[in-house]
Amino acid sequence: MAVFNDWKKISNPEATDMGNIVEKTYSFLENYEREFGYNFSEIKQWLLTTANEIIVKKAYAKSQLMYEKFHYVN
Repeated sequence: MAVFNDWKKISNPEATDMGNIVEKTYSFLENYEREFGYNFSEIKQWLLTTANEIIVKKAYAKSQLMYEKFHYVN
């Protein structure tokens, strides 16, 4: 829940859609790197080089299920 709350603060989820989710995720990871000292270089590279429309659609659909399952509120 803490990560989700951070996501809400940083990414403006109301304005997140299929067209900008990769960029918003990348920015979120960069924020966590700056704030907490994580190294997400591999996943950021994967986002830029491997994440395609099919992968993004599956992840987006899964996130919607998680919203419903855990009653998250944007």
